[in-house]
Amino acid sequence: MKNMTLNMIGYSVIASFALFLTACGGGGGGSNEIPQPAQIELVENQPVMVEKGWTLEKTSEPTEVQVETDLTTGQTQVILVSGSAVLKPTE
Repeated sequence: MKNMTLNMIGYSVIASFALFLTACGGGGGGSNEIPQPAQIELVENQPVMVEKGWTLEKTSEPTEVQVETDLTTGQTQVILVSGSAVLKPTE
């Protein structure tokens, strides 16, 4: 009787551990990609780094933005000067 109870406890522990690994993503095979936001709303005087494939869309008139590209690194940033605009990924 004791062996049967110990076996049942052992099976419960193994089943619980397997369930824990599955729930925590222990199975592996996941993607390392960072999800992209649907859009980024620009805030005045707050620089935003722009990635390749993003488009700038103004959401009010008049809107003025400043675009700066570092020729050494190739990084581009957008700064909203006035009005309102969003950055959207190109699909």
